[in-house]
Amino acid sequence: TINDLNPTELTEAWDMISALPKALFDKFTLVMGDCFKEFEGQQFTQKYDVIVARNLFHYFIGEKRERFVQLVGRLLKPGGTLIV
Repeated sequence: TINDLNPTELTEAWDMISALPKALFDKFTLVMGDCFKEFEGQQFTQKYDVIVARNLFHYFIGEKRERFVQLVGRLLKPGGTLIV
């Protein structure tokens, strides 16, 4: 799953992953919106091996940074990796 607020960034990401082999490409989905609004809800139960927080984490301070850390902890599989 690729998440971004900016539709241009999502389009560029889609262009990059579309060159992947079909078996790998089929594992990707795009989600436009605020990561908290999209992934904090209880309805989202998917777990990830890797989360890449590119150009994101350093914008969060205080309570928002703590929320993000908790969110990542919930979304990562055991032994998963956060790349900042």
